[in-house]
Amino acid sequence: FIITLEEVACGSAALAHGIAATEAILFLLSRYGSKQQMDRYLSSLTAGKSFGAAATGPIRAVPDANGYRLNGRLDDVPFAPVADLAIVFATDDDDGVSAFIVSKQKPGVAAFEAKALMGMRGFPLGRLDLSDVLVSEEDRLGGNRMGQEIFDDLRRRSETAVGAIAVGLCQAALEAAVVHSKARVQFGKPLADMEATQDKIADMAAGIASARLLVYKAARSLENIKFAGPQTAMAKVSASELAVEICREAVQIHGGYGYIKDYAVERYYRDALFSQVYPTVNEIQRRTVARHTLRKIR
Repeated sequence: FIITLEEVACGSAALAHGIAATEAILFLLSRYGSKQQMDRYLSSLTAGKSFGAAATGPIRAVPDANGYRLNGRLDDVPFAPVADLAIVFATDDDDGVSAFIVSKQKPGVAAFEAKALMGMRGFPLGRLDLSDVLVSEEDRLGGNRMGQEIFDDLRRRSETAVGAIAVGLCQAALEAAVVHSKARVQFGKPLADMEATQDKIADMAAGIASARLLVYKAARSLENIKFAGPQTAMAKVSASELAVEICREAVQIHGGYGYIKDYAVERYYRDALFSQVYPTVNEIQRRTVARHTLRKIR
């Protein structure tokens, strides 16, 4: 799946993010959902007849005679404008976390249009507002207070997916830079023949190879949750930071052309910046890596 995401991202990082967000919902429903929940949702999701969203944010679950009332605002929710259901993580009065499947048809659910983003324009991020939305035990995903475990699963999977998409963007930028450098003639010879350009190309290729291996290692680590946290965090940080650097270099190699929308590298650069802040900013992943490293080295 990670290899597929990387290849799709070479053509469209936005489409790859959409695929990753959809797969995450299917994964969580398949792993934690009851038979009733899987029968109700999986077939339409896998057939592309409906969309799902994973929503994280400060949602409170207030006990109700018939279940819980959910209240809160959820920003930056994938497919919020079009999703038919959302997996929502909510805390109760004792700070326990639960995950609930919330249908958009429930009273109190309001969805807002996608934001106008700098890049990633084919990946709709919107907002969900929940106002006294009633959910029952039948809507709970997993067991009571399993929300943190489910959230951690989602986070690790999302970090690995974003890392793969960033690598795909890097590859696309490198290929565009190489093609342009061979065709563009300056001072009587192609840019590709100049040592300064070759140095850039070499560093880009080496960086991509390293990031790709780190992402693959993260994907393999998902089979052993004990080690997955730092691996997926490192993959996301390294690949996303590299994507911004390489896409910027690709723009530079294109010169003035790199700032023109006729050339894909300007889109690559804008899309790469998104990977540094989604699903959370890189500083969050850095804290995970730092805590693990500080415990490991004595």
